[in-house]
This record gives sequence, structure tokens and C-alpha cells, in this order.
Amino acid sequence: MSWHLDRYINTKGFTLLELLVTLAVAGILSTLVISAFKNSIAQNRITTELTQLKNDFVFAGTEALRTGLPVTVCSTNDGSTCSQSTTWSTGWIVFDDPNAALQTGSNTVIVRKQSSFTDGDNITADNSINTVAYNRQGYVNNIATSISTVTFTDQAASPSTSTTQCLTMTFLGQLGFESSGQGNCP
Repeated sequence: MSWHLDRYINTKGFTLLELLVTLAVAGILSTLVISAFKNSIAQNRITTELTQLKNDFVFAGTEALRTGLPVTVCSTNDGSTCSQSTTWSTGWIVFDDPNAALQTGSNTVIVRKQSSFTDGDNITADNSINTVAYNRQGYVNNIATSISTVTFTDQAASPSTSTTQCLTMTFLGQLGFESSGQGNCP
């Protein structure tokens, strides 16, 4: 009987069943990790997009103070004219607006331009806001005081609560970030 036990004790390697179970567990774990990784990438991309928009709003207010002239930020489809759309994922432009026309003209100087997003993310503004104008003191002057907050909502191509974030702007021009479920952020 001892020859039987020696054969099992000296055996090295895995049985086919052990190998299949290990591969199944590894497959399940890699699926979970890949899914979480894709979600993390989408969250980072949305944070970056909203930060770009916030930085351009801050730049516009600073530029208005620096030049002593009104500066406007608006959504655009072509990178040179305002689109009059509340969809900002098609891009936006920042331009000197000395006549406070809220539109580009033949002598308009575009000082910053953001191209449209190619990843399917969507930034929309509530309260029909398609332009944000800063007066020469650097304050927002085209958002009515009756509108306490404008919310720019950024959602991934496959929106979920973890891939939805918002940039808020008060009628004074104060900016802040919200996660899904906070304030006006869906």
C-alpha cells in the first residue's frame, strides 16, 4: 500500500480540474477589473473636460479685467461663431467682445478655442445658457439674478451616476463642481 501513497506525494503539477477552476476565477476577476478601469477612465475624462471649461471661464473673467473690455464664452459648432446651443460638447470659444454683442463679428479676436469632444461625452447647460459674458470688471453679466445657479452637466457616452459630473456657476460667476445627486446635478 505504501507504493500507492508515494506516487501521489511525489506528483508535481496541477490537475485539469484545478487548472480550469483557476482560469475561471482569473477570467471573472479580470472582467471586474477591466470594467472598473473603464469606469475610472470615463470619470477622469469627464473631470478633465469640466476642468477645461472652468479654466476657460476663469480665463475669460481675468481677460476682461486685464483688458478692461467685455469677454464672452459661447458654445460653437465651427470654432469661429457662437452656435446658440446649450450643448457645449461641440466646443466653445472665448473672444474679446468690445461691443458686448454676445456674437463674433468680422473683427473678433478669438483668444481660446476648445474643439468638440470625440469620445461621445455630452456637456449641456440648463436655463438656456449658450453664452457667458464677462463685463470689464470680470463679473458675469448675462445671467439673470433670478437664476441662482447654472449647471453644466457632463455625462459619458454611457451615462451613470459615477460618470456624471457638473460644473455650477452662480449669477455672480462663482464656479464649483458637483457629483451626481448633489445640488442640480442629475
